[in-house]
Amino acid sequence: MDASKPGAPSGEGRRSVRERSRDRVIAALRATDGLSRADLVEATGLSRATLSTVVGELVAAGVLVEAGAGRGVGTRPSACVDAAGPGPGPGRGRTARVLRLAGGAGLVGALAFGNGELRAALGDLAGRVLGERRVELAVGDDADAALATASAVMAGLLADAGRAAPDRSVAQIAMGLPCSIDERTGRVSYNEILPGWVGLDPADELARRCGCPVTVENDANLAALGEYGHGAARGVRDLIFVKVSRGIGAGLILDGRLYRGATGVAGNVGHVIVVPNGEICRCGNRGCLEAVASVPRVLAGVGEALGRAVRIEELVALVRGGNMGARRTVADAGHRIGQCLADLCGVLNPSLVVIGGELAGTGPVFTSVIHDSLTRFTQPVVAEAVTVRAGELGARAEVLGALALAAADLRPRLPVVG
Repeated sequence: MDASKPGAPSGEGRRSVRERSRDRVIAALRATDGLSRADLVEATGLSRATLSTVVGELVAAGVLVEAGAGRGVGTRPSACVDAAGPGPGPGRGRTARVLRLAGGAGLVGALAFGNGELRAALGDLAGRVLGERRVELAVGDDADAALATASAVMAGLLADAGRAAPDRSVAQIAMGLPCSIDERTGRVSYNEILPGWVGLDPADELARRCGCPVTVENDANLAALGEYGHGAARGVRDLIFVKVSRGIGAGLILDGRLYRGATGVAGNVGHVIVVPNGEICRCGNRGCLEAVASVPRVLAGVGEALGRAVRIEELVALVRGGNMGARRTVADAGHRIGQCLADLCGVLNPSLVVIGGELAGTGPVFTSVIHDSLTRFTQPVVAEAVTVRAGELGARAEVLGALALAAADLRPRLPVVG
């Protein structure tokens, strides 16, 4: 059928079927040293014919390897045994050939630019983290220098992992930035957090330096993916991750998928007006959430009370130590954030809100006020369904989310499953 004609299946639909088939196979192999084809049929629910096609393509692409197991069939992980019933035991029948994720296949990189730092990681399609680095870096003003540093750090990770040979190079990199990326152009829009990046296409710039495809994503979106896969949101299908830092942004995962919106700025809660005619925000409006509840605003408030400048580490210590002025300032910020999230939860009806960023380190003083404020300003049926908790991964959330995104972006580019 001509794909341009009405009723023809879209490329996205075909890609989704292919991706789901591959993901089932890769996910089944992540938790084991190897599975036979018969075990993979049971573990994935794919037909033998479909599995054979998918496996053939993945083996040809170098993502999977097939070799003798040295024992009978029965290498399926216990989770699959529970789901599909017991398989043949070790030593029964002829020696099985098992499929494994190739050790060097589909290497992916992750780069997360943050407030004064760069975090980088190297991983593979099996979900293994092969190495991580953190370097202090002034990110905002000089994009060229920041990207050069990122390229050097990624090369260092490859060398540390013994993967520096050409056939072991990174196949895909995901990069996180604390700003919105216009989905239509791939360029950084106007912002004051990264003034030296405005108008730049960071994916193209880094791809030139690293020699591989690059995906760029907002930092809150990546942190949402990190907590979803490895942290506080494991097993949750509908969630909102809120990063409270120099800016305030949200990552939305709806029905298990990251939601970006029409132009890539979904979740931009920092510029929702919560105090009409309030303080002027860096965006030019008055009373934005960011202007009253971001880390700089909270630090300024505590500093005014103490008569001196306060750093985030001291603020956390003051709150945890019971300083009433610090606790009140943090609670006020939590109240405003909860007020904003009440409307968002009323629209999206998530089961979980995860709070990340530096202020999450202040603990229940912050998260409990957010929950109470959210409950006050939304309908009971919405409030009863949602839990508010601090993230579990801290500053690692973004880099782990970037690894997950890089692997997801790589798999659709593998050879077509017919």
